[in-house]
Amino acid sequence: MNHSQWQEHIEAFAQTNLSKTAYTKEHDLSYHQLLYHVAKSEKANASPEDFVQVSLKAGSNSSECLGILEFPNGTRLIIQDPSVFSYLPLILDR
Repeated sequence: MNHSQWQEHIEAFAQTNLSKTAYTKEHDLSYHQLLYHVAKSEKANASPEDFVQVSLKAGSNSSECLGILEFPNGTRLIIQDPSVFSYLPLILDR
């Protein structure tokens, strides 16, 4: 199956109320391939609004850790400046 065919399935799946398992069974597709192509499509469609701008202050070399936010993919955000806490709702809402 080519890219455009997968894109059609991704768009069709988004319009249904089916689970991924039910959709793949109904359309005789591989569940894992659907997961792969959905993730690939979401990554390709990411926009600049999906990111939060972070600025570093010159000379700010505090080693005091106020908190660590660890994501399922292993990425860690080490918080050393209290002003970062105001950005957490933006980061966690995605």
